[in-house]
Amino acid sequence: MSNHTKGNNLLMAVFGQVNTDGRVLRSIRSLQDDFDLSIYGGVSDDSFALPKVTLVLSTYKLPYYSRFLAHLIFHIQFLRLALKTRPAVIYVHDYYLSALGFVAGRLCGSKIIYDAHELIIDSKFRESKRNWFYAQLEKVTIDKYDLVISANDERALQLIKFYGLKRERVVSVRNIPGESVHQGIKGHTELSQSYPFICEGKKYIIYQGVVTPTRDLDKILAPLSRYEEFDILIVGEGPKKYFDTLVLKYADHTNIHFVGKVDLNTLYSFVKISFCGIISYSMQNLNNKYCAPNKLYEYAQFDLKMLTTSQILFQKTFEEFPFGMILSSSTSKSELDLFLSKKISHNMFEEFRKKNSNVVEQKKLLSNVQSLLNRKEMKI
Repeated sequence: MSNHTKGNNLLMAVFGQVNTDGRVLRSIRSLQDDFDLSIYGGVSDDSFALPKVTLVLSTYKLPYYSRFLAHLIFHIQFLRLALKTRPAVIYVHDYYLSALGFVAGRLCGSKIIYDAHELIIDSKFRESKRNWFYAQLEKVTIDKYDLVISANDERALQLIKFYGLKRERVVSVRNIPGESVHQGIKGHTELSQSYPFICEGKKYIIYQGVVTPTRDLDKILAPLSRYEEFDILIVGEGPKKYFDTLVLKYADHTNIHFVGKVDLNTLYSFVKISFCGIISYSMQNLNNKYCAPNKLYEYAQFDLKMLTTSQILFQKTFEEFPFGMILSSSTSKSELDLFLSKKISHNMFEEFRKKNSNVVEQKKLLSNVQSLLNRKEMKI
């Protein structure tokens, strides 16, 4: 523990792997110098550590328990930890933990923060019993939070409108990575030791993220699979049945590589050796329509041109910074050829990075969390 006063103790809950969640890691980096910060969550790398942070590992093992039981154990263990430490602030990530943060805050008399990673307010999301259950928990608890964090202004306004939240209690903190993405980067030679299909001289197009039907990845892979001069890296995983079906469909395409899930350093190493990045979402729900992916900013950190679906964020971005192309069923091969061969100025990416600064987002998060304790008006 650091030497901060007890009044600056902040306890954060992450149901998942702390070391692979970019949004979680950015929130930690924003707060670790000013709070006595403890994180309760899991890691996929036993050597993972965070400076100035106490990492309390959750003891459940997802492969051996049902999802419900894993959640139950996580909630019980976190409540015990919260009651033991009685932090000044409790900060929970994602909708799985909306009820947990509220209950823990009430039991401990703590200020409570809810980081709404996803937008789960529409009927499309709530079609499954599981999602309906979590949506109900968010509905009855979200207005009890002292601070609700969203990933962009559009999503924040949707939350305010749907739940009737007070505007001053909602802040948007965008998914913008910092210079740390360039640390620990591996080159072609080092990557090839674990991934033999990697070699110097090849041109790579990368997709990173979950591989699920809602990402509409197949619609982008289909036209790209015809380009034998490029190798396509699919970095991520998803439901086994869908993932295996996609792998089987493109089994004859030796230039398409399904890499699976990797740690962040390896992910950014794959991005570094690529020249183009894919961002793909369906438009079937509000969460996708108003998506706020860190991929946009991660690709821009490495000067990658981008092929994306038609979400509002991408349209607005490419109007001002034409380093990307909206790919649709009406896109002709000649249009795609032209874009893939087009050279994008490094200066354009520099201008984009200056306008979209991780430092600004970190300061915004820190000042709003501090305001909970200092009783100052939050910065929106």
